[in-house]
Amino acid sequence: MRLHPSLRDTNNTIFLVDKHMVLCDCNDAYMRFACENDGVAIPARWGVGCSIVACLPEIVKDRILDLYRQAQGGRIMTMRYQCHAPHLYREYLMRLIPGQNETVISEHALVIERPLKGAISIDSADLDRRFKDQHGTVTQCCNCRKVRHATGGEEWSWVHPMTLITHPAEGTSNISHGLCPVCLEQLYPDV
Repeated sequence: MRLHPSLRDTNNTIFLVDKHMVLCDCNDAYMRFACENDGVAIPARWGVGCSIVACLPEIVKDRILDLYRQAQGGRIMTMRYQCHAPHLYREYLMRLIPGQNETVISEHALVIERPLKGAISIDSADLDRRFKDQHGTVTQCCNCRKVRHATGGEEWSWVHPMTLITHPAEGTSNISHGLCPVCLEQLYPDV
């Protein structure tokens, strides 16, 4: 199964998923976004032929899969989400469009992009002291990408993402995902 040629030349990230949640095809914007945000790692881990389920953080997996199931059933589904770059605040609109044979066309359109205000740059010692818990784990909101303070409270801050990945020798690669209170309220108002 392939995307229609008219969907290939757009700035929106578009990919096609089959009924088993396997990525069947993607446009050039998907590959550009992947390379700009995680180098070759995204296409290698979640390229054509891979299950998209593996890339979903556990805390939002059920919600996203439910949206895909509804789209497979014939409904157009939408969801707004945040996906930041090191110095940019970005919001996207995901549209899931039913295709043939229970396939889903997933379109991701950039809605807001502005400088990321309030993000802090820290060194590895600050990361250890302020954001790692007693197990050496950093908890990052899977929606807005804020990082939970290690004090045990509900204080979260935007930390430049490069800070989290530029100190792998110090063990900062142990990152867990959760939802900050603001995103929890926004995504799951009834919880």
